[in-house]
Amino acid sequence: DSLEKLAMASNKLAPRQGVYFSTATFNTPTQRTQANVLELKSLRLDIDAGAEKYAKHGEGKVYPTQAAALGDVVRFSKAIGVAPSYIISSGQGLHLYYVLTEAVRPAVWLPLAKALGKLCTDHKLLADPSVTEDTARVLRPLGSLHSEGRTVSVIKATGATYLSDSLAKKLGAVMLPERKWDTSVNDEALSSFEGPPSSALKITAHCAALREIAQAEGDVPEPQWRAMLGLVKRTVEGRDIAHEWSAGSDTYDEADTDKKFDAWATGPTLSLIHTPSPRD
Repeated sequence: DSLEKLAMASNKLAPRQGVYFSTATFNTPTQRTQANVLELKSLRLDIDAGAEKYAKHGEGKVYPTQAAALGDVVRFSKAIGVAPSYIISSGQGLHLYYVLTEAVRPAVWLPLAKALGKLCTDHKLLADPSVTEDTARVLRPLGSLHSEGRTVSVIKATGATYLSDSLAKKLGAVMLPERKWDTSVNDEALSSFEGPPSSALKITAHCAALREIAQAEGDVPEPQWRAMLGLVKRTVEGRDIAHEWSAGSDTYDEADTDKKFDAWATGPTLSLIHTPSPRD
């Protein structure tokens, strides 16, 4: 529950193989899923190198040596005008981190990650795209061992940090449009509901609107927050998840949340629809 404890745990486990840390924080501690991601504070690239992987995957996928990968990182950084905050030796490959000045929600982070990934493709930097855009990714911490027995260590720390807005301009990121919400489809919700048990956490994997409310912990317009209550009331998580997904709002009140939760007497919310704002 703190960076200090994370560092202590990491140091205690090192040097071992198979040790990883999460590059995000989560709404609940037991669900390491993209739907449960709360905030992130860096972009990162995973670059594979080494003779064994090069022989397996070939040119254009993997660098033959770490030195070759490092040289291409220097070329790439000059070309895009953005330096990584840290260049880490992950064993034979590299991990690059681009640190933000403050943690951001996934809705802000994803356009930045997508833009960085596109620049990698455009400039032919061989970074693993599945890592670049994965909000819930884990990576090896400093001091731990790669399977080849090499220690994860810092090659270069530039000290660079980036405001999300200024980094978006540097990367050419297309930020998500302002969201508008349409809940009018719920006006004719059934007065009663019967059905099999449902999980709010599983719904977030398929419903972007509910996932956004969950990630924002209820820091959304009031009609959308109430619509969330109407849905989760009919799930197995019920009242507990209703409070968890409400506590991030400045106006959160435990008693008021209970009151509105209890007052929802109709069927579950039918839908939440995102529509772009007129200016977009």
